[in-house]
Amino acid sequence: FARVLGQCVGAGLGMNASITTAGEAVEDEKIRRASRTIIARIEAGDRLADALQASRAFDTAFVGMVAQGELSGTLDRMLDRLAEREADEARRSLRRILLGAVAFVYALVVVYIGWRIVSGFIGVVGTIENSLEF
Repeated sequence: FARVLGQCVGAGLGMNASITTAGEAVEDEKIRRASRTIIARIEAGDRLADALQASRAFDTAFVGMVAQGELSGTLDRMLDRLAEREADEARRSLRRILLGAVAFVYALVVVYIGWRIVSGFIGVVGTIENSLEF
């Protein structure tokens, strides 16, 4: 959302068109619905940061950085920074998921090997017991 919005704003597209485009570019239905609310708030005279906050779809840090970008006249650059932050968070989340999956596979392998060792040991003990009974 932030990347597309920043690119649209930087290209000089109007705010409503920029928000519509950014909303349509994301898969998150919450953000899509929020983009319609944001447009309505902007049309009613709200600043972008206030409209984002009212939508409740964005965290406080996101809204704060947008407000800072609006006040300083660097909204497009601030949105690019936010996009990088979102991308970094997505990479970290993916890394955690992958590391968790690898740890799960390792745990399964350890359990399987342990089971095979115990099963083999039980078999050997059973054979020894049978040999001693004769």
